[in-house]
Amino acid sequence: MKKFITAVLGILLYTGVMHAQSNSAYTIRSGDRCNGQNPDGAWLTNNTWHTSGGLSTPPEGHWQGNKIIIKDNIIICNNDDIDLSNSNVDTLIIRSGSSLNYRANSTLILPANTVIIMEENSFITVSNQSQGTLLQIGNDSIWGKEILCTIEIDGPRVITNDTRICEENILLPVELLSFNADTIGSTIMLTWVTLSEINTDYYEIQHSLDAVNWNKIEVVDASEFSSQAKLYSWTHNNPVKAVNYYRIRQVDQDGEFMYFPIISASLKSNWSHTINNPINDQMHLSIHSNIKKESANLYSLKIVNLNGTSVYKENLSINEGTNNFQFNLSHLKGGIYFIKVFSGTNQIISDKVIKW
Repeated sequence: MKKFITAVLGILLYTGVMHAQSNSAYTIRSGDRCNGQNPDGAWLTNNTWHTSGGLSTPPEGHWQGNKIIIKDNIIICNNDDIDLSNSNVDTLIIRSGSSLNYRANSTLILPANTVIIMEENSFITVSNQSQGTLLQIGNDSIWGKEILCTIEIDGPRVITNDTRICEENILLPVELLSFNADTIGSTIMLTWVTLSEINTDYYEIQHSLDAVNWNKIEVVDASEFSSQAKLYSWTHNNPVKAVNYYRIRQVDQDGEFMYFPIISASLKSNWSHTINNPINDQMHLSIHSNIKKESANLYSLKIVNLNGTSVYKENLSINEGTNNFQFNLSHLKGGIYFIKVFSGTNQIISDKVIKW
C-alpha cells in the first residue's frame, strides 16, 4: 500500500512541478506563531507568503496562483474561516517535515476538485476540539469536528473530494460501549449501548444454540448518525430453556457490515440428561424431567449421522423424574453421531457421541 501511495505521490508531484513552471504558486515561508491581530506565521499574515510570477501576497485577497506549497509550518488561527472556494487553487502540497495546524473554530475551504498532496512525515493537526468543519473541498466535508476522530493526519497520502478522514482511518461505523444478555423470568433481554454511529442502517439480531449455526430473529433500526451514547434493547420472549447465544450484525446504509461479539444467557431447562460417551454397541441414556407427563405429550429419539441422515428412531415414554433407557446400536458403524430427543416437534435434548 505504501509503495502504491509513494508511486501516486511521485506522479502527482511530477505533474505539480510541470504545472508550476507555467502556473504560479504560493509558498509558506514561516509560521511558528499565532498571536495577536495579524500574527506572524498565521495564514492571514502578509509576510507568511511569497509567490512566483510576481503575484501579490495572498492573505485575504485574490488567489490567482494554482498551487499552495507548505514548506514550513502554517497556522489557521482561532475563528478563522479561510474560504478559497472561488480561487484558482487546484493543488495544496505539504512538504516533508511541514504541517498545517488548525486552532479552535478554524476552517479551510478549497475549490472543488482540489488535490492535497501530503509527503511522508508531513502533518495536518488540530490544537483543540471545537465544532464545525475543519477541512472542506468544494461542498464535501473531508474532516469534520462534529465527530472528531483524530487530532492528526499524517502523510504520505493524497486527499481529494472523495476522501473522508474519519471514516477512512479511525472511526468504525459503530463505537460499541457494551452488549449484554440478561435473563428476566422466562425471557432474555438484550441491551447494547453505542457511543457514536456513522451511516448506520439497522441491527440484525441473530440467535444460536451452539454458537455455530445462526438464525436471524429480529431487525432493529439504527440511528444513522449519532455522536452521543444511545441505548438499544430487545426482548427474546420465547427462548429455549438452555444456553442461548446471541450476536448482532450491524449493517451500514451502503451495505457494509460488522459483527458484535458473541454473548450468551441461560434459562433453567426442564430437562437434563447423561449418556455414556464414547459408546460401544449399547447406549445408556438417562433423562431427568421436571414436567408432569400428559397424555398429549409425544416423545421421540432420533440419531443422526454427520451427513444429516437419520439412522435410528424410537418413541419414548418419559415421566416426571429420572428415566433410564438402553439402546442396541450394534448395527451402526463407528463414527460421530448426534443424539436428539423431541417433545412433539420441539427439540429438548441434543448431544454428540462417538461410537467405537
